[in-house]
Amino acid sequence: SMTEQIQICQFTRCLAVSELRVGGKLEMFDGSIQAIYEEIVDDKKIRMKWKFKEWEDYADCVVDFVSFNDSCEVNVTITNIPSHDSFGSHIHIENIQRGWRENIFKMIYGIFGYPLRDE
Repeated sequence: SMTEQIQICQFTRCLAVSELRVGGKLEMFDGSIQAIYEEIVDDKKIRMKWKFKEWEDYADCVVDFVSFNDSCEVNVTITNIPSHDSFGSHIHIENIQRGWRENIFKMIYGIFGYPLRDE
């Protein structure tokens, strides 16, 4: 669901691009989120350069998939986040965390039914 272009369009309800290969691009929410795939390990890990379109620089993003029993835990780690966007506004990490939870994981749950762990 997280890399299939059609499914990304479904859960974001926006245009999306996902070229799932090293060097391929990922764009979600009509280009508001942009990424470049750097490493893809099937069912294990995706490493990419990731940013909002307002950012000049990319952050480093790793999405780990941890399988156990009949479920899968997804862990997202984003490092090297710029302190300010291209307009000089401070970047708040809490907004990034909330965005992943509300706009990606909750939407995947709503469309595809994958359960979301409460935190």
